[in-house]
Amino acid sequence: MVAEHRADPLEDHEAARLKEYGYTQELKREFSFWHAAALGFADISPIVALYGMFALALAAAGPIFFWGLFLVLGGQMLVALVFGEIASRWPLAGGVYQWTRQQVGTGPAWFAGWAYMWTLTIAMSTVAFAAASFFAPVLGIDDADKTLLVIMAFGFLAFGTLANTIGQWVLKVFVSLSIAAEFIASIIVGIVLLVGFQVNPISVLWETSASGAADFNWFTFAWLGAVAFIGWSFLGFEASGAIAEEVKKPEQSVPWSIIVVLGFVGAVVIFSAFAILLAIPDIDAAMTGNVADPVVQTMEYHFGETITRPLLAIIALGFTASMVALQTAVSRTLYSFARDRAVPFYGFFQGLTDQHKLPARAIVFVGVVAALFLLVNLGAEQIYTLLVSFVVGGFYISFAFPVIAALYLHVTRRHERGPFNLGRLSFAVTLVASLWLVFELVNIAWPRYADLAWYENWGVILMIVILGIIGAVAYMTVPEKETKAVV
Repeated sequence: MVAEHRADPLEDHEAARLKEYGYTQELKREFSFWHAAALGFADISPIVALYGMFALALAAAGPIFFWGLFLVLGGQMLVALVFGEIASRWPLAGGVYQWTRQQVGTGPAWFAGWAYMWTLTIAMSTVAFAAASFFAPVLGIDDADKTLLVIMAFGFLAFGTLANTIGQWVLKVFVSLSIAAEFIASIIVGIVLLVGFQVNPISVLWETSASGAADFNWFTFAWLGAVAFIGWSFLGFEASGAIAEEVKKPEQSVPWSIIVVLGFVGAVVIFSAFAILLAIPDIDAAMTGNVADPVVQTMEYHFGETITRPLLAIIALGFTASMVALQTAVSRTLYSFARDRAVPFYGFFQGLTDQHKLPARAIVFVGVVAALFLLVNLGAEQIYTLLVSFVVGGFYISFAFPVIAALYLHVTRRHERGPFNLGRLSFAVTLVASLWLVFELVNIAWPRYADLAWYENWGVILMIVILGIIGAVAYMTVPEKETKAVV
């Protein structure tokens, strides 16, 4: 006797919701709230958030950069709240692309997705390279040349691609391990430094690189430069929105995962930065920029090489997890593009694996493109520098599309609430979030460092123009350009 298959009411409900937007349930709903949150946690990564900006922000403004963490986290939390509202109303694969498309149509959404996919794919290569840089000393290679680091980065990219294509369970296990690594490298190390190795007084948090004193102007050029560097610390919290069609009860799970992850990571980064600033053995040397990596130097000084090397392995794991999560998010965005026939070869990119229903072709493709960016680093370092300079600005550009679209719907009185909503505060939060994104994008793109090469100083603006022109040409080849906004 053949057992009768019983339909799952929840699956039926979620499939019915997708039909409202003209889609069928093709991806498997394998992720719970915790898995979605873990993916977002891995993407934003306290390790990447801290190590990516610490030395630069410290050199730009001195220890007083610490207070900029609160400003950036507050601004990004407003963005996360708006994303939560939009994701609750439109829980679709593709994140910022679909959030923009459902609000104001295909044209703006295409360019939002274009910026987002470039940003995430370039970020994959930079994070893989950073993982190799931290892992090389673990292997006893203290002075690895760029060629060796690129080869090692290829290995990290290959591992990430494999982890993303085997099955959802691999992704679940790996991001869980990464959370454990983040806990050790961020929270435990921070507690140990704070309790046993404090060498600087708390008053150091008000010192500047310019004066070394407590005199401070919140709007000084140097401090805003530090805020620009801090701007890349709290990015990636939107990743769970890109996998919304693989999450159970996405209308509730995705918004809360976005908000909770950003809040938790923000708290960890602020605590870790506080502990490290109080433990830096030579704060004056670190402020001048003469110390390449003040965080690693501080650990080596207090813990010794025996303990520091395993910690470097944990840091490399954190960067690897971030790379894997980036690849997950960008592959779902490319799949969403292909499903809407909004990209050449859309039939190829929307293909799914038979068993796990994963967009393996999209996953492999973005892995290959990220590897090509690493090759550019070998042959044309200036071009690679330009690409990297776009990453932070690219996040803020792609974030601005759905947030400003939401503001437009508020102004035109067409805003619709989802299960998660901010009620009467929605308009005010959306307005301030829009202003914050514009402010920080201008702050990041501002060519404030005259001592840099022109292409570095103007890198963000230059890459926005170049990719904008390429995007406009690419958009002309899009098979489908229909406008769709479900409001």
